[in-house]
Amino acid sequence: FTVAGTISVTAIVQTGSLLVLRAVVVNKDGLHGAGIFDAAWMLSMGYVTLVLISFQTYYLPTLTLTTEPGPKQVLMRRIFRLSTLLMSVLVTTVVVMKPLVISILYSTEFTASLTIMRWMLIGDYFKVTSWIFAMPMLAYADMKAFFWTEISWYTVFLGLSTFMVTQEGSLQGIGISFALSYLGYMIYTFYYAHSRHRLSLNWALVWPWLGGLALILGATWQTWVATQVMWVTGALWIAAITCFSWLTLSGEERRQVRISLSSLMRV
Repeated sequence: FTVAGTISVTAIVQTGSLLVLRAVVVNKDGLHGAGIFDAAWMLSMGYVTLVLISFQTYYLPTLTLTTEPGPKQVLMRRIFRLSTLLMSVLVTTVVVMKPLVISILYSTEFTASLTIMRWMLIGDYFKVTSWIFAMPMLAYADMKAFFWTEISWYTVFLGLSTFMVTQEGSLQGIGISFALSYLGYMIYTFYYAHSRHRLSLNWALVWPWLGGLALILGATWQTWVATQVMWVTGALWIAAITCFSWLTLSGEERRQVRISLSSLMRV
């Protein structure tokens, strides 16, 4: 009852926060602005939700059954490493292809949503990382920490976004608020995982994460004002992040990837 009740309340807060933010946007920029915001929100959140659900299918039940500190920390580090390699490639790809995604799923009339998305995609990288650190709250039913962490995030995000829209007059401020809020969320959840579960990250785990972030920021900067896909440079960014992720794998990990790809090709 405690777990279900807490999750239900936070879900209601999430829905309410988005409704309030939409109302703020409508009041400032009308229904057109609300459509721009919804397009950016749905696209930025949609693919991340699929990734998180896929990870959660394995991570949450395995973490729940892992009670010893040593194996628990090993599992969290493994998921952190895997999410880093996958998300750096995925986010960079979406960054360089986002004008095409907008035109296919919506239309070119929603191009203005790119100013929000370019910040939200950076925030997505922080979000998935923070999710790795926050999952022990659910796995070990620390619902008080989960509740206040979620409430705090939505409060900060809504407050910053409302200020940006009403005072600065820019929908881009929603994306900035999203990225900053998840940066703070990531820092806090790592502190939580470190203090409650003794999680530590060595340099071998940290530098690929920083490298992935650097490439994401580079691709974002290079496509900052682009309203059409820059195919040549986009392909170069995707190739660069793919090579980077491949080179960060150990020899044994590369061998396992080759075996898995060979099995898929035979099927």
